Amino acid sequence: MPRGTPRTVQIRFNLTEREAKKLADNYAESGAPSRTAFLRAVALGPGWATKLPAWRQLAYQRSELRKIGVNINQLAEQINRSAKKDTLTDATWASVAGELGPLGRSLRLLFDDIKSELGKLSK
Repeated sequence: MPRGTPRTVQIRFNLTEREAKKLADNYAESGAPSRTAFLRAVALGPGWATKLPAWRQLAYQRSELRKIGVNINQLAEQINRSAKKDTLTDATWASVAGELGPLGRSLRLLFDDIKSELGKLSK
């Protein structure tokens, strides 16, 4: 459905507590951006449901990106701490540079994966 197209039909249904728990578990595992999007994808069948793994993958990638950000912040803290103590040495820079290489490669791979998954969602 094109963006901005209003959804004007509302469908409601009842579940048992057990069914509601199962629905909540399935939604949480799906990585769908909202429960409504999850239910719509499941109800409308294979053409929609195939997008669920892309949501799950994007959620994983967002988590990985957050971890990389934490690593970068830790490196910045190490540099700032050394600078304040006036102990910013070549060894400190070498340590930071050694960490930045793998982080850069991880970021490139992650961005390639994200681009691929976004392409799947737009199909």
